[in-house]
Amino acid sequence: MTSSLERIDDALIALRHLWVAPPHINDPDLGAVEMSTIWVVDCLRRCPTATVAELAGQLDVAHSTASRLIARAEKTGAVIRTADRDDQRRVTVQLTPAGHRLAATALEYRLQSLRDATSDWADHERASFADLLTRFTHRKEPS
Repeated sequence: MTSSLERIDDALIALRHLWVAPPHINDPDLGAVEMSTIWVVDCLRRCPTATVAELAGQLDVAHSTASRLIARAEKTGAVIRTADRDDQRRVTVQLTPAGHRLAATALEYRLQSLRDATSDWADHERASFADLLTRFTHRKEPS
């Protein structure tokens, strides 16, 4: 018999595959967009103006990696970088209009996938799943 922890592990691996595929998305405004650009625009959808360091933290990557991901997103036209008005040494990143559309399209795609996957669930089951998953993802790291 498979343990509950093994079932959770299997489910998390399956979820990873769901959210990273396909490696590219063809956007009508931006052309072929890499998944890393989707991650950047999704972070900016949640926090409309962020520094490179803040995005690195949200993406859970090194500052240099975040800078490269932002450069890719900037090259596609999804984001722009600007100097902070209060501190010229700080760079902020924002979505362009095309980036806003891409973020909305990506979100709707994910929500539709979730609607499809839970179409036979009752509302209270979705709510319980959301509560447990949120609790799991916001757990404190062991000290």
